[in-house]
Amino acid sequence: MPKNSSLILVCGLPRSGTTYIGKALAKTKDVHYLHEPLNKDFGVKGIHNWYPFINETGDGDGYQDKNMIDDIIHLNTTWTYTAPMEYGRMTRLSKALWGGRSGLNWIRLRWKKQLGIPIKTTCLKDPFATFSSGYFNQQFKAKIVCMIRHPGAVYMSYKRLNFKTRIESLFKQQHFRSMYAEDIRDDLWERAKNETCSGTALLWKLMSRYVDIQSRNTEAFLLIRHEDFCLHPESMMEKICAFTKVPFENTVKRFIRRTTQIKEKDTSRNPPSGFKRNSRQLIHSWRNIMNEHEKTTIQDIIGEDLLKFYKKW
Repeated sequence: MPKNSSLILVCGLPRSGTTYIGKALAKTKDVHYLHEPLNKDFGVKGIHNWYPFINETGDGDGYQDKNMIDDIIHLNTTWTYTAPMEYGRMTRLSKALWGGRSGLNWIRLRWKKQLGIPIKTTCLKDPFATFSSGYFNQQFKAKIVCMIRHPGAVYMSYKRLNFKTRIESLFKQQHFRSMYAEDIRDDLWERAKNETCSGTALLWKLMSRYVDIQSRNTEAFLLIRHEDFCLHPESMMEKICAFTKVPFENTVKRFIRRTTQIKEKDTSRNPPSGFKRNSRQLIHSWRNIMNEHEKTTIQDIIGEDLLKFYKKW
């Protein structure tokens, strides 16, 4: 980032509220939002791994992506102008013209840099950067806000939206596996690559191990449970703002109130990945639609790693 500019990385489990937190921080006038530059489908050009593992000193399996991360931080690379064919026609058209909304934000940031316009704070929201968050912190003094959510809720959200876990990216990274996944059998890796339920559970297990260590060893690392945010959205957002040194302005407060206190009957027109929710109802809404086989599969894979963040299922 440009000189005298601060960096915030919002990361953690996909479908755990990372986009919401990034958008809320960006409601302040001095915060510039950047959406998932490490996303291989929609981010900058040339990313090799969906979840690159780069440790604090810049070593790790994601060494091919280390230079890409450096270029992202210094705004020295270009955005992707294509989208996979499975995405809608309008999405692919907007990507081809200007890189989509994220591409437009990227262009604005680069222009500001070129014109010498001060960029006070950049909020980089990217769950795919989670396993490189130590590198972001040590090398660029980034403040890390990491979201985590109950594995059952994460899975049901993946299932509803037909999301891919990209777990095969971690399997290919030998250094990561030796540090965080030595006990994971090959047959579980194979199941995880082919089944969304197993894949989500294994991704949650491995990410929980990584962020647990980072949260204990990194001072500039704030771990937020999705459920705690849903219960107390305004006070939790105030805590995040204090940690990141972002003013808790009225624009942020209004955004939180407008999007977390929706009555159930008012959410019918809200898209599946939209923001307007009754946040308290969101905490347990997944429990009534998960079947017993899915529950058992997730519990068997995650085991005692669940206790790092949740006392019980």
